[in-house]
Amino acid sequence: MRKKLIKTFSIIVAFAIVCSIIYTSICAVFFIPNNIVLFENSNITDTEFAPQLFKVELDTTASNQNIITKDTRSLSNGNYEGTVKFLGAIPIKNIDVNVIKQTKVIPCGNSIGVKLYTDGLLVVGIADFECTNGKMVSPCKNKNIKEGDIILKVNSIAPKRISELSEVISNSDGKVILELKRGDEIITQSITLKASKADGNYKLGLLVRDSAAGIGTLTFYDPSTKVFGALGHGISDADTGKLLPVASGEILPSTIISVEKGISGRPGELRGSFVGDKKIGSVNLNCDCGLYGNLDTVLSTNYLNAVEIANKSEVIAGEAQIISNVSGNQVEKYDILITKVSHQTSSDTKGMVIKITDQRLLDMTGGIVQGMSGSPIIQNEKLVGAVTHVFVNDPTKGYGIFIENMLAEAERIKNKYNGR
Repeated sequence: MRKKLIKTFSIIVAFAIVCSIIYTSICAVFFIPNNIVLFENSNITDTEFAPQLFKVELDTTASNQNIITKDTRSLSNGNYEGTVKFLGAIPIKNIDVNVIKQTKVIPCGNSIGVKLYTDGLLVVGIADFECTNGKMVSPCKNKNIKEGDIILKVNSIAPKRISELSEVISNSDGKVILELKRGDEIITQSITLKASKADGNYKLGLLVRDSAAGIGTLTFYDPSTKVFGALGHGISDADTGKLLPVASGEILPSTIISVEKGISGRPGELRGSFVGDKKIGSVNLNCDCGLYGNLDTVLSTNYLNAVEIANKSEVIAGEAQIISNVSGNQVEKYDILITKVSHQTSSDTKGMVIKITDQRLLDMTGGIVQGMSGSPIIQNEKLVGAVTHVFVNDPTKGYGIFIENMLAEAERIKNKYNGR
């Protein structure tokens, strides 16, 4: 009888352990982010994660050493590999740990014009045209070509602009070989062209894009390096919905000429225009967390003093302000409430929920409108994030990204130009 009880108890304990591991694994997958951002001299155990769950392995590509440590305070800025472990022993999930310098930046809020040029030519559709026999055709139809593909080369020539692509196609002998990029995959496709009835020239029958332009908001720049961050979210192609692959770009001064107020079910919009054609900065990166590059000219603003940046753990529900440009070139502070903070979504552009409470801004815009993305969020005299999205059914509310996520991307630009 005693042996039977011991056996039963052992089975129950084993079952409980298995259930705990499964539960912890599920929690790790769904609630622990894939990326954690830390400031230098801070410890990973200072976050809301239990210290026994972690070890941090130094990225061996950046060093000849392979350091395993739970104390991250000694790590300099850079990217590290981490492993979430159950009870410090059982590997549950791999994460990336990005250590960045604790620095001061200048919050901006200025409206900017943005011009981006794609890295290759982006396929946005397949289109029929009338060929010389009167039929409507597209040589690329039923080929392995999809929206979102990037045309890298045509007959070993790498066209950078649509005009260059047209010239290569027109001067071909009626057959071309396309080299396309789809995600990480390189695809080669042979195409037999058709001549257009309109002008007699060969055509591909593809709709492609080589650039994009619009209005956004400058979030911050680092006065010591002139690196800037803007928008708080990436620029996606309007037709494919995919992140626009950017080879280069520039930002220009702009002015807001009118505002379409946001109402429930219809987001509003800032309508602006570029002021001249002299660029004030270069765009080097378009990613999920915004636009990043180097600023050539400092824009005038009411807030030229550098401020401290806040770790996401410092951000709390409560009063805050945004800095935004919604009329002419005037940059103003407006009161908001941070109503929700999602600390777990450290790599997301929706780390916090905000609500516009300043009646001046509500009277002018109805709340958050397109073009305000990137407006810096200030709480307790620190830069905590930037506006990213509006709630379609309630324009007084929207999302914000943690500033630490934007700074992590800015660090990549800084390291690139420092030769790291």
